[in-house]
Amino acid sequence: MPAVQARMRPAAAALRLRLTDRVYRRALRQSVRADTVLYESFFGKGMVCNPEAVFRELWHSDAHQHLQHVWVLRDGKQPPAQYRDPKRLRVVDYRSTGYFRTLATAGTLVNNVTFGPEFSKRPEQTYLNTWHGTPLKRMGYAVPDGAETSANMVRNFLAADFLCSGSAFMTQQMYADDFRLEGLFPGTVLESGQPRIDQQLAPGAQDRARELIRRFAPAADQRILLVAPTWRGASTAAADHPGADLHELLSAVDRALPSDWQAVLKVHQSVYSAARRDSRLAGRLLPDSVSANALLAGADALLTDYSSIFFDYLCLDRPILFHTPDLGEYRRDRGLYGIAEELPGPVTHGLAELQESVRQLVLGADPRAARRRQWRRTYAPHDDGSAGRRVIEALFDGDDTRAARLLKRGGAKGARSALLVVDRIDGDLQGLVSTLLADDLDLEVSVSYSKGDGQLIEPRARPLLRVRSAGHRGEHRWRQLFGGARFDVAVDLSGDWGGIGSAPGTATAHRWVAVDSDVDLASLGPRLRSD
Repeated sequence: MPAVQARMRPAAAALRLRLTDRVYRRALRQSVRADTVLYESFFGKGMVCNPEAVFRELWHSDAHQHLQHVWVLRDGKQPPAQYRDPKRLRVVDYRSTGYFRTLATAGTLVNNVTFGPEFSKRPEQTYLNTWHGTPLKRMGYAVPDGAETSANMVRNFLAADFLCSGSAFMTQQMYADDFRLEGLFPGTVLESGQPRIDQQLAPGAQDRARELIRRFAPAADQRILLVAPTWRGASTAAADHPGADLHELLSAVDRALPSDWQAVLKVHQSVYSAARRDSRLAGRLLPDSVSANALLAGADALLTDYSSIFFDYLCLDRPILFHTPDLGEYRRDRGLYGIAEELPGPVTHGLAELQESVRQLVLGADPRAARRRQWRRTYAPHDDGSAGRRVIEALFDGDDTRAARLLKRGGAKGARSALLVVDRIDGDLQGLVSTLLADDLDLEVSVSYSKGDGQLIEPRARPLLRVRSAGHRGEHRWRQLFGGARFDVAVDLSGDWGGIGSAPGTATAHRWVAVDSDVDLASLGPRLRSD
């Protein structure tokens, strides 16, 4: 029986995709409901992170009581009791028929990661992608196989009207450089701070956070060391099982802490299920359903590694410890920004070294306090407790003047932008790409998704890997792949996109070059440069 079930799974998955695609395509013909807001965090895993903070701000805003809120949740999760008002809030199960209908018709969309490959934002919709923190790890095209792993992220960013950013560093390093949105992203970057951090600075935040921690990790009046490492592995979908390493880490910390301190554990959401099954972590593992930001104000100190959580903790001006036993391997395989060389807290690599650092912490030593405060001014300058308010002012009230940036159009050098749509990468195309780049065109190459193809394209060009279409045609297909991106010239070398250049919404934005299947690629370069 298990073997039969295994053979049936691909067919069942394909059937589900066809059914949901049909539901979504039909829903795209319905009117957009301007007063409906759809929220999704970490693919429906909870009401957490920046989308939850934006929701909370809107829920309590007198000026926005008319809005209807829809949360995407999975595994039977329900909103907290204070939000269970069916007149104002409903829940849709992740990737259900109700989910796709709402995705197609909600006037405002809020996500901290990505919507799926079938998503095609409509002109009447407003999309806020909040992301989920300031990264220390390299992102986008800057990581191995970045063109493949980031394909859907880049697609979502291009569809977004607004991107949240915590600082000029995040805007430039992550969005503009590593995701290569400079000259391509058509919307606005809101350098408003991270809305999820607001609750850490609200009145009474420390008492509420301590009570929450003690609900899941019972303690008396002990001080709290929050241990919050990031995930390891090839991807968040295939993260390594953390149990043994976490148990060893906590045991070492316990031996260094006096009785008036307690270490509690908050793991990355991608490894929570595995950690929860490990009995050695029972009694100190904080649940995945509770946002880390709801807990941070209750911690007297933070122990982490490469997690972006420490950027959120900077606003509290409390000690941060870094334990990075795999620093060389991690830097090689995942990549870190250069700022990792000067972290705002003691850095240890071995357990004995970590224990000494913990003992110094308990004694009140804070050797990098001045550096930590400088980091806050540089990397978290807008985290003042009002980031969520600034975001909804931009999103609903048209006020994006206080902390907004436009990424430069036409590439960093003001070059003309060109899009090549191809089916496959071969030597002739590689030669054409190199020639066009030499002429200083800002070049995107759209190719059907195939593992490894992104690595065959000249690194200075942007590979935009095409995801499955969900049956989209014409205008919807264009928006699905390229969002609101505009190009000076676009050319189809695949032969499959006839008429797309005259699709509604694209004709005035692009010059579409028709190319015969037997075109001499050597002659195409001058034509693109002159058209």
